[in-house]
Amino acid sequence: MKVLAFDTSSKSVSIAFFDREICVASFDSIDQAEDASIREQSRILIPQIETLLKSIRWTPQDIDALYVCVGPGSFTGLRMGISVAKAWFLSKPVKIYKFQSGIVPRLKDLKSEMVSEVSDIEALVPIYTNDHFSEAGK
Repeated sequence: MKVLAFDTSSKSVSIAFFDREICVASFDSIDQAEDASIREQSRILIPQIETLLKSIRWTPQDIDALYVCVGPGSFTGLRMGISVAKAWFLSKPVKIYKFQSGIVPRLKDLKSEMVSEVSDIEALVPIYTNDHFSEAGK
């Protein structure tokens, strides 16, 4: 299964592509010289996904599943990441899985047992609880 994973819950943008549990490409804006603020995430996420897809010679149609971070974290960041997942799903229905921020130090270390399938994509809405944003109902 070919997977695109991304985390926009903090100031950095993390992206990883997996082919059968093996990370084949990754990007983390924290590793870049530029400071990625929350406002910069929207400028970084889609172009970096496109760049990584080209580098591994995949197309968007090759992606079988998305792993999307559902928080806790920045509302703007979570909303943007979830919106990208929803838009991807509308263009090509794929399985969508969610994971909590901070479960691995680097997104490229994420494993399938750390994610859970989203049964209703519309339920992916960040809400404010306990001084941070997280998935609705958590």
